[in-house]
Amino acid sequence: MGRGFLGQKIFGNPPLAIAYNVCYITPVFSDSILLLDPAAAGVGMNFVARRNIYQRDDVLAAALEVVREHGFAQLSARRVADRLGASTAPVYSNFASMDDLARAAKLAIADLVLAETAVPRSGEPFLDMGVGVLEFARQQPELYNAVFLTGRDDADAGLHVMEVLLERMSRLEGLAALDPVERRILLRKMAIFTHGLAGHVTAGHTDAVSWEEVLALLNETGRAVIADAFNQPPRTAAETALLANFCLPRTDGADGGKAGDQPKETNDD
Repeated sequence: MGRGFLGQKIFGNPPLAIAYNVCYITPVFSDSILLLDPAAAGVGMNFVARRNIYQRDDVLAAALEVVREHGFAQLSARRVADRLGASTAPVYSNFASMDDLARAAKLAIADLVLAETAVPRSGEPFLDMGVGVLEFARQQPELYNAVFLTGRDDADAGLHVMEVLLERMSRLEGLAALDPVERRILLRKMAIFTHGLAGHVTAGHTDAVSWEEVLALLNETGRAVIADAFNQPPRTAAETALLANFCLPRTDGADGGKAGDQPKETNDD
């Protein structure tokens, strides 16, 4: 029970001043606080609206911890609430459903990947994009696998990453000269290669020595793909259309996601 001066009420004749020292009461579940209305000092103590002490970012952070330990298939309101040390009420007061929370979690993981791709490491921004993806996969293999290697990307996290990287590429000296379709094809080629390397990394097949080998392979392949993009023999319209279509992100669930990969709805408190 928190304490603080709320107000005074004069009782009796002669007057007797009684100070109410309780300004709020914390209920049994610690996910909210019940506030007392200061105007109640004249008529007794009245409760006003509950204020949620767990904000959206708190719930999202707890969800990421659950995903890191158990994957999206085991993401449930009860597990998130347990991580918060609260009831499930904060989950549903901040997110419309568990699907809504899962989508937010996937996009949050995508943003963590993008943050790594923006870290200067090699002196070449385009190469740093790939290195950043691999670095995230090495540091957070569970989160990388949960979004990019298993399940259905119904949050379009991969699309989010690709579109942000394409925008960066459009501002890089050299790559900015490429036709936008060619930039997308270039990025898609490197994404497929980098994704394969990331699977190798998350499987635990890299040590200090082989990590340097992975980076060297990424560097060599990146240079070859860039050189090919600038020296590509003219394609037919059909070839360009086919490649461009392949390089568009898949958002229809055609990647084989299973129902078991979806979060679980639990309303229990």
